[in-house]
Amino acid sequence: MKPQGTIEALLRDVFGSQARLAGVTIAKEDEDYRVLTVQLEHPHLEVMVKLAGPRAALPCPFERTAALLQRVAATTAVPVVSMIAADTSYRDWPWRYCIYERVSGLPWGEIREQLTPAEQAGARRQLGQAVAQLHGVRFEAFGELTNEAAAPSTAAPYLAALAACAALRIPAAPLRDTFLAALERYADWFSDVTEARLTHEDLHGWNVLFEQREGRWQLTGIVDFDKAWAGHAESDLARLEFWDGMTDAAFWESYTALQPIEPRFAQRRLIYQLFWCLEFARATPRHLADTRRVVAELELPPVELERAFG
Repeated sequence: MKPQGTIEALLRDVFGSQARLAGVTIAKEDEDYRVLTVQLEHPHLEVMVKLAGPRAALPCPFERTAALLQRVAATTAVPVVSMIAADTSYRDWPWRYCIYERVSGLPWGEIREQLTPAEQAGARRQLGQAVAQLHGVRFEAFGELTNEAAAPSTAAPYLAALAACAALRIPAAPLRDTFLAALERYADWFSDVTEARLTHEDLHGWNVLFEQREGRWQLTGIVDFDKAWAGHAESDLARLEFWDGMTDAAFWESYTALQPIEPRFAQRRLIYQLFWCLEFARATPRHLADTRRVVAELELPPVELERAFG
């Protein structure tokens, strides 16, 4: 990315002409996309800045994310970031951007193995409660959220909304076709899904932050709501269960104290896990093995991830 503007100019536009930088660190970098950790000397503040140019692979709906974060903060006790500015218009800058105050804490994926079993259970108990609260946020219809954090006004059946989501997020056409065929084959599994809930879709160990306070690990933030939509809460649960170290008995006990687990989750989770395998297809031994297992359990034809991108 070679923007015509500068980070300094953007920050002065947001924080005022007296804004001064103390340091900038690149936290993540992909094609035409950067996440920066920025220390401001004036005002004395540490912020995260996301910049996405026209070639960025991610849709980066930052204004929509800002509206959703406001809704989550107003209706739940889940700790989320405080968005300071967001703009996706390209009107004044050569990128879409958002700026939010950095949440203190360390990623769960970084600290998990350092904790005792009791500390891990305590942390997952907090995570289960937080995820259940997110899933308590309801929408009138399924689909992608608007900039007002509302789902589309035109109601669509859940399977149609899920198929549209897959069309946007599974990059390789052969893999999209595989998922849509599986969805059609097992459509009956979803016949009782009628209520749209907030679905984060990216609750992996690097988007969940904890900090040690007075000798106890405290959940300080759930971040990165850019993929969130009005979907089915079980999608989050299926992915959490699929990823290493995210759930245990303490998580499920805490979650189910607020939200029930529907009987068909045992079946439907395979579809959601297949979605993740195909959305983030990688030719690594672990990813190939996970994909083969899910495909076999669904009794689908073998999926050749390597050829899908060949």
